[in-house]
Amino acid sequence: MKSVEYTATIKTSEIGKGGAYISFPYDVKEVFGKTGRIKVKCMLENIEYRGSLVKMGTTSYIIGISKDIRSKLGKDIGHKIHVSICEDTDERIVEIHPELQSILSANSDLMARYNKLSHSKRKEIWLQLLSAKRPETLQTRLKQIVDEM
Repeated sequence: MKSVEYTATIKTSEIGKGGAYISFPYDVKEVFGKTGRIKVKCMLENIEYRGSLVKMGTTSYIIGISKDIRSKLGKDIGHKIHVSICEDTDERIVEIHPELQSILSANSDLMARYNKLSHSKRKEIWLQLLSAKRPETLQTRLKQIVDEM
C-alpha cells in the first residue's frame, strides 16, 4: 500500500459552513490508481484519522479537518502540519445501537436505507444514541433518526 508524506497548511473553507481542510498536493490517480472519493488513513502530526480525499469545489483533492482534530493538534487555520496518508482498504464498521437494531430488524425498508448511509453518518447516529443519558432522550433521538431516514 503506497503512502505519501508532506507538510500541509490548514485552510479555511469558503463552501458550506466554513470548516477547515488540507489540500492533497499529489495526483490521486498516480498515487492511488483511481479518482473520485478515496477512503484514506492519515496521521496528522500524532493524531490518527480515517476519512476521505474528496474534491468539493476545490482545484485539488482535500481532507476535512474538524475542530476536534484541530483542538487535539493545538493548531488552527494557517498552521502547518505534517501529514502521512495511505489508502484505507479496511472495512468500516460502526456498531448499531440495540434499540435502533430492533427498529431496523422489524422494517426491511428502513434497514436498506440505513445500510446505504455513509460510514460517517452511521458513526454520527451511533454517537447520538450512545450519548443519550435519559431513556426519554434516547427515544426522542431514535424517532428523529427514523424520521430522517
